[in-house]
Amino acid sequence: MDVNECGKLIERYWEGDTSCDEEQAMVHFFGEHSELPPELERWRGWFSGLHAATSLPDESFDRRVLAAIDARPARRLVMKRSLVYRIAVAASIVLIAAIGVRQLVPSAHPIHEMSEAEARETVRSLLLLSSSTINRAEDVVHSQLNTTKVLNEIANTQPHE
Repeated sequence: MDVNECGKLIERYWEGDTSCDEEQAMVHFFGEHSELPPELERWRGWFSGLHAATSLPDESFDRRVLAAIDARPARRLVMKRSLVYRIAVAASIVLIAAIGVRQLVPSAHPIHEMSEAEARETVRSLLLLSSSTINRAEDVVHSQLNTTKVLNEIANTQPHE
């Protein structure tokens, strides 16, 4: 691959039109050429990074990681689970106790239950109060109407000047 062809491949790469083989060819191109024009040199780090990303560790790496995971003590996980369960049980007990105490403590506003006689007496008192107020208001209205009637009669009997 020459420099012009690599430039065209880079343009197609950024448009998403290259195949895996073409991308590998660009990785090899940048690995083989130590001196490139400035417009291609700026992409060397990118394609060198692609080469590093495509080279995976061998199977021994996987075996070492899995062995390290298996070697961890399992007691730590059991202890964490046990602690979580203990906290959950304690929170449940506190919640149940709070509900029970709430049921036992009397309310700040006790409900007063009236007997039937008290209810009748209360209704009778309210009716008397409302009827006396209405009666007084009715009397005031009648007296004012009478006063107005008298004033109208006086006004009608006097000659107009």
